[in-house]
Amino acid sequence: MTEKLSITAILPYHFHNRNFIDGSSQNIDGLGDLSILAFYSLITPKMDGLYANQQTKFKHMLEIGGGVKIPTGAYDRANNEGSVNPSFQVGTGSWDYVLAANYSIGYENWGLGVLANYTIKTENNAQYHFGDQFTYGVNLSKVYNTIKIDKIIPYAGLAGEVYAENKNYGLPVADTQGNVLFARLGSEISFGK
Repeated sequence: MTEKLSITAILPYHFHNRNFIDGSSQNIDGLGDLSILAFYSLITPKMDGLYANQQTKFKHMLEIGGGVKIPTGAYDRANNEGSVNPSFQVGTGSWDYVLAANYSIGYENWGLGVLANYTIKTENNAQYHFGDQFTYGVNLSKVYNTIKIDKIIPYAGLAGEVYAENKNYGLPVADTQGNVLFARLGSEISFGK
């Protein structure tokens, strides 16, 4: 939108499958909940020259933001009954609110990125309330410039999620709070400008 303000919209498509002890299975898929997020850059890298390779060797960036998750995906209470995973849904049925921050620091062609966001979840019309969620991550990356490919950026990192307890008709749902930690390894490739 502007040099300091950006808006992102995310509309996921979910594929879920689960197998039961009796040999039966259940599959659901469809569009999930639409998220709209706005970020404002508090700190942006400064250009020292005309070209990107003339930027300072040390740079950092800080963005803060927030947004809303709109219940566009289907929520079916029947999928929660007897389930060990009440999140077996393509949508939550609730309006949720997101607070986020991204910080990155770089030196020459190395980068370190840290992100955190907190989702405040509300009760849906079926009186189910998914617990609030804290998500965090850190990535270490290095940029390689080549003649045929503009940039190759391999990265490694960790990401985690912490979930508060879900509530059904205002009562706690057992075994729904917890946390998970992921390792991340990948690469981004860009061609041209």
